[in-house]
Amino acid sequence: MSLATNFKDDILAASNPTRKYQMIYNNDGTVSLPDVTAYSQTGSAFGAKEVNEERAAINKINSDRIVTLDEIDLVTEPGFFVDAMAVKQLNRNFKESVYADGYMVVDIGALPNNSTKSVPANIPSAASEYWISDAWCKSRTTGQVSPMPYIDASTWSNAIGITISASKNIVVTTKADWSAYSGKAVIAYKLSFI
Repeated sequence: MSLATNFKDDILAASNPTRKYQMIYNNDGTVSLPDVTAYSQTGSAFGAKEVNEERAAINKINSDRIVTLDEIDLVTEPGFFVDAMAVKQLNRNFKESVYADGYMVVDIGALPNNSTKSVPANIPSAASEYWISDAWCKSRTTGQVSPMPYIDASTWSNAIGITISASKNIVVTTKADWSAYSGKAVIAYKLSFI
């Protein structure tokens, strides 16, 4: 339903500064007051029909609005309104799970040979939260790239583990000789003052 958007006000003609009404005395003792004002523009009618149309449109918006994040995935066409609480939840989810204030790439260097290696990550001191967003290693001889952490499906003895310690160091642990590989890690972080 398309609501009218072309309503006009009455504009009085220059010949009368105020509205004019004619008094007509009826036979039953009543008086009728027809408007005899000269108008340069006659205004639009606005009554129960227009109010009912507007209320129906407002009620449709309220009944069709998206109130949960699950409903957002069901939308296949434009024109739906999203409830503020659903937007608030979407923003909270975005900030908590995706949003980072910064990213940094840390060069781990050669991976250890069946041991553990600790590399300073130099995470900003203002970072309240930090995590490994991505990590990989590349063979300096064959060019093969492997993700970290790495779990060999055929044996646990060929695994690579990667963590960030409480002292903000990247700790890489290998269960085999991975020293022919160089590693890098992408650290994401949130700043506590934001």
